[in-house]
Parts: sequence; C-alpha cells; structure tokens
Amino acid sequence: MSHVKFLLLPCLLLATVALARPPKQPSQPDIGPGGSDYPHDGVRMLGPFGEGAKAFWLFEPDAPIPVSAPVIAFLHGFSAVDAQAYGGWIGHLVRRGNIVIYPVFQTTMFGAGHYTANALAGLKDALRMLRSEPDHVRPEEDNFAFVGHSLGCTISANIIGVAVHEGLPRPKAFIACHAGDTNSMMPLLPSHLQSPALMPDLLMLVVVGAGDYVAGDTTGRQIFTQSSGVKPSHKNLIIVQSDHTGSPGLVSSHFAPLAAIKAFSTGARLSIGLEETSLPGPLRSALTEKINKAMFLPRSGGIDALDFYGYWKWLDALTDAAFYGTHREWALGDTPEQRYLGTWSDGRPVKPAIVELGK
Repeated sequence: MSHVKFLLLPCLLLATVALARPPKQPSQPDIGPGGSDYPHDGVRMLGPFGEGAKAFWLFEPDAPIPVSAPVIAFLHGFSAVDAQAYGGWIGHLVRRGNIVIYPVFQTTMFGAGHYTANALAGLKDALRMLRSEPDHVRPEEDNFAFVGHSLGCTISANIIGVAVHEGLPRPKAFIACHAGDTNSMMPLLPSHLQSPALMPDLLMLVVVGAGDYVAGDTTGRQIFTQSSGVKPSHKNLIIVQSDHTGSPGLVSSHFAPLAAIKAFSTGARLSIGLEETSLPGPLRSALTEKINKAMFLPRSGGIDALDFYGYWKWLDALTDAAFYGTHREWALGDTPEQRYLGTWSDGRPVKPAIVELGK
C-alpha cells in the first residue's frame, strides 16, 4: 500500500501544478474580422518615397498581386516613425487585401504644428503614385479609410476634415486608438486638434484604454463628442479594460495597439533635434541614441488578444461595413460581437469592451 502512495504522490503533485498554471490568452481566430483567413500570402514593402517629413512608405498585397485594392492611411503615434512598431497590424491589413500608406510626417521631436500638413502631403503623393506609376496596385478610391494611434488620431481627424477639399478621396471609415494630442501629458503645450466638427459623415470608432495613463481619454472624447458631422448611429466610443486572468495578462495601456515585427522595419529614426545645440558631438550622439531607445519600440510588447479581438477586429469590421455593407455588428451598436474580446484557455471570457453610443 505504501508503494501505491509513493507512486501516486508525483501524479498528485503534477496535477496540482497543472491546475495552478494560469490560463493562456485567446489565439487569433481562423475566420472573420481579426482572423487569419488571408487571401494574400505576402506583403510588398516599398519606399521610402519623398523627402524628410513628407516621405511615406507603401505596403501592397502580394501573392497574388491584385489589380486594385482599398486604401488605408495609417497615422502613427508620436515618434513611431519606423513602421516596425505596427508591423503586425500593417501585415494583417495588407494580407487581408488593403493598400496601407504610412506617412512619416515627423523627423524631429519638435514642430508638431507642421505634422498635419506633412502627413497630408505624403498621402497626396502616395495616391498620385498609386494612380499613375507602373508596378503598383491601383487604389480603389471609393474605399478609403484612416487608422490613427495616439497623436496620429489627432492628425487623422484634421486631415479627414479637409480631405475632399484637398483632393483626397472621401474617407468612409476612421478608427482612433488611444488618441493623444501634444497637450495630453503637458497641458501647457498648445493643442493641435483642429475642429472635429469639420469631419464629414463616416463610420467611426474611438477606442480608449482604461489603463492608458499616457493620453487618457480626453482627446478621444473630444473627437467623439465634437464630430457633429458624423451621425450618432455611425460612431461608438469603446473602452478597453485590462485583464490579468491569465499569463501574459492583457493590458489596455497607451501602447496596446502596437504590434512590433522586425521584418517591417523601415529603418527610420527620429532626430531628437539636438543638432542645433552646443553639446559636443559624441554627447549629442549618445543622448540621441538613449532617447530613441526610450521611445515606442521597447514598450510595444507583442501581438495579443487585444489585437485579434479588439483593434484589428474593429477596424476590419468597420471597413467591411463601410466598403461592402458587411460585418457591421462586429464594429458598431454595442452588440455582443463588438464587445467580445475572446476567451481564456480555461473557458473564462476576457473582460469585454465597454461601448458608448453616439448622441
């Protein structure tokens, strides 16, 4: 009998350890918005085109190469000039069948007053190239959307408000993720958000994070409430909650929309603007490198369920609804499909998103 107990003890210990293991995150769904059922196996990464802050990169579907595709303007957060920071999301969008334009719009930490004009110039040149130059996927100009993160939300809203006047296609969809402005962390700085009331009617999601202690929800709510040209039924505000049920946990921080993949690195680096100071050259270089390392990429984390079931799902569904009239219930309306953020491996649902309807 003692031998039986001796043999059972390791089994009981292993069972206890197994039960104590935290559940795993939900994996990417096979189909649907946010899913991995990609019609294209590759991404063509082209650029840089243009000069300085008016430069841009193009990401086009490959394997197979389509004749034409919808266009998504991707406006990055402050300092994230290297597309690597959002590589997972960009790759997902392109393999799903979209052209992504990635304007650089900033070359230094200063001059935010020029960022909107720089991004607008980059988008104009990108569309001109796609329309007229050989060896590019042609843009479906009736299917044009914007995605912004952090300061990129402010710039996107500014451009959407003047898009048609400036010769851009009329945007049909816009997702603003963790919107920020130059005064988000430093209230004494001037705001660069121009009137959101100028935005025409389109399908719009404003996503904020309950755990975003960088930008909070101030700018996001400004865009949401002041966009009077957007019908209330066409816009929602979504609050993403953190969930530490499993490992790794899901954190709704300011950097949650980032999805870094090295293969998408453009090699772009932000000049800190120290060149004009009287600091010795070696000290300037060392300080610049240190500041660059403290920017977005080290804090970007990886791709997780908040991407698959949150940001990626919502943009996929929003553009599907705007372009093709499908999947609207996954994007708008405070529906179960919109709120659902996946299920942990132990069967418990991830904390659902909180949705506020337009008024």
